[in-house]
Amino acid sequence: MVALACVFLLDVNIHAGSFHKLLTLDVFLVQLHDGVLQHLGILDVLHTVANIGPEALQLRFHVVDLLSLLCHFLLVRLQLLFGFLNLKIESCVVLVVPLELGVHLLDLILHGLDVILAGFNLFLEFPDLVVKHKLELLEFLVLFLQVVDSLFLVLNGFVSFLDLLLQT
Repeated sequence: MVALACVFLLDVNIHAGSFHKLLTLDVFLVQLHDGVLQHLGILDVLHTVANIGPEALQLRFHVVDLLSLLCHFLLVRLQLLFGFLNLKIESCVVLVVPLELGVHLLDLILHGLDVILAGFNLFLEFPDLVVKHKLELLEFLVLFLQVVDSLFLVLNGFVSFLDLLLQT
């Protein structure tokens, strides 16, 4: 982009007598001023481009920070959920422990009754054992009496035989 005064100076060749040197200096100063402004504009664009890189990095860091905060939020949420579930389980355990103690108490009572019934059963088994032994003794006596009765029958038959022989 060339300044308009430069175009006039080069293409049209404006000559103004004594003002020629002054006009040329003035045009040169305007061109210099425009060139400096153009360079400043280019430097501003370069500065903006240079700042975009760190800003992008900063934006990336902000995105990473937001993602880490989101992960932290999710982890805290899961931790609270697990804490709540743990409290719920502990409250259920608090309800189960008295039931378990009640079951153990009933088991202890039933074992105590089992011991009492076992003692009562033992008390009844002793006379049964005595009766069984007496029955075995009576059976032995009955068998003995049957043997003795058979002997008496044989002896009675022998006496009858002798009696018959003596009568003849």
